[in-house]
Amino acid sequence: RAAVRAAGGAPARTWHSMPCAPRPREAMPQQPIQSERAAPRGGRRTHAALRGTCPLLAALAGLSVGCVIARAPDFRVARVIGSTALVRVEQADLEFLARVDTGADTTSIHALDLEIEDPSPRIEGNVGKAIGFRVVNERGEAVRLASVIAGVVELYDWHGLELRYAVPLELCWQGVCKSVPVSLRDRTVMQHKLLIGRDWLAGSFLVDVGRSAER
Repeated sequence: RAAVRAAGGAPARTWHSMPCAPRPREAMPQQPIQSERAAPRGGRRTHAALRGTCPLLAALAGLSVGCVIARAPDFRVARVIGSTALVRVEQADLEFLARVDTGADTTSIHALDLEIEDPSPRIEGNVGKAIGFRVVNERGEAVRLASVIAGVVELYDWHGLELRYAVPLELCWQGVCKSVPVSLRDRTVMQHKLLIGRDWLAGSFLVDVGRSAER
């Protein structure tokens, strides 16, 4: 208790002092890392969570870069790919003029005439089963392939929810080959019959939208 006297000696105001204990610092809530890719259904969730984002490279070297990817590339060895690229599907020995889309979670290919061995009425029940399908590039060149369904990918578009089977395919561009689950879709009305998503780009590529490939 402390008293302060005004001029003339009369007490003017009184304060009661209280001991001050340091206020504990509140811990910041831990935010979960969000997945950046559609998870396959009917099995183990194998897609990696988002671990990093690319720095802003648009100001450097005049590159227009779009890359939110599953893991950050090693910039010492990362290669720059354009908005379109000639990508080879190794299993089919077939080249596609592919669209490179950093906004797409997964890679998709034009596939027709799907045939599943001993099909289940439930789409998730077909995971792990053998499947035959025909891939077709923009030139109309087609090859029939056989594979195993690795999972079911859930995707949303303006039509609503769409479920697609995904199979492992090895895709190569300028000596770099990576195997990823590729969703099978009828892309007849689309200009590019192969869409490259972040799952294939992750950790290896930066995208310069000012570059493009042509036949």
